Amino acid sequence: MRAKRKKPKEFSQKLVVISWVVTIVWIFLSYILAFFERNPNETVTVTLIIESFGVTLSYFCYQAILKTSRNKNGVDKDGVPFKISGKLEGLGIVKEDCQEGGNINENMY
Repeated sequence: MRAKRKKPKEFSQKLVVISWVVTIVWIFLSYILAFFERNPNETVTVTLIIESFGVTLSYFCYQAILKTSRNKNGVDKDGVPFKISGKLEGLGIVKEDCQEGGNINENMY
């Protein structure tokens, strides 16, 4: 039995993760500054939190529009049309077996 390959993260997912990591580190550092009785800049922390929520919200909107577009055009999450997907399942072929990215040429079957 083959082990499932992890699907690599999209670039936009990486941006959201990086944004939240930077925000969490900045908040942590501001608490350290406050502990040592330094004057942390609260406006930067608030700005980073707002920015992180903005990045996350825009990512959610992007994914919702992408999902709607795929459903409207009859394409699954790997970019394979539903009619090809059904033929492959009927033949017992797994999409990942055909090509690396799961993209299958319609003329193959």
